[in-house]
Amino acid sequence: MGTLGPERLPPQTRTRTRHGTHPNTKTSAELLASADRDSSPPPGLPPLLAALWHTRHGNWDSAHEIAQDIHSSDGSWVHALLHLIEGDTSNAAYWFARAGRPPVPTSQTDA
Repeated sequence: MGTLGPERLPPQTRTRTRHGTHPNTKTSAELLASADRDSSPPPGLPPLLAALWHTRHGNWDSAHEIAQDIHSSDGSWVHALLHLIEGDTSNAAYWFARAGRPPVPTSQTDA
């Protein structure tokens, strides 16, 4: 299963959450480091960031469960990336369209 690097994070998750900076994970680098180091995400992590944390950590099922319940363009974009990582490009294309964003080529993931 692939992972998610900082260049693939939605712009608004790179340094701040929609509700301000998360006290335990202030930057994408810290979020990614936590996913590489810790056995569970920081407490209170907003759902979008939790989905990204689980993606990086290799917990595709957990990431997918969270992402499919985020009803926003960002949630659809993460959902699309998950299906791309999974290898389901037709489902990924659907979710990229729902997100209103161009598809990310498979070659740009480390899946």
